Amino acid sequence: MEFYISKGMSLRALAQHQEAIENFDLAIKYKPDFTLAYYSKGFSLSELGKHQEAIKNFDTAIQYNPNDADFYISKGMSLRVLGQHQEAIKNFDTAIRYNQNDAEAYYSKGLSLYELGHHQEAVRNFDTAIRY
Repeated sequence: MEFYISKGMSLRALAQHQEAIENFDLAIKYKPDFTLAYYSKGFSLSELGKHQEAIKNFDTAIQYNPNDADFYISKGMSLRVLGQHQEAIKNFDTAIRYNQNDAEAYYSKGLSLYELGHHQEAVRNFDTAIRY
């Protein structure tokens, strides 16, 4: 399993996302609760613009490990791209609850708030992101 995830992550770094996904799928086949494989697959899917599919993989990673802030941030980013800003903000808030010092969560939340026209609150989140 580790071999497939490592190969997949290397392929992802080379922007060979489809091949990376194939390796993440093999890792999942042999270890169905491998959260890193679901998360990594979701990340590659989002890079390919397949955000709905990415969200399903992030949800599975969250199901197996509900305390990882990165899973919520990535899910929120896909939701934001799909224009689902309220739902994205909920995910960023959950990420912040698990890691209060995560600049990316505050920054991403700020982007969604901006899109919703909540500019003052967006500025506060951007300021917090800058602090971290």
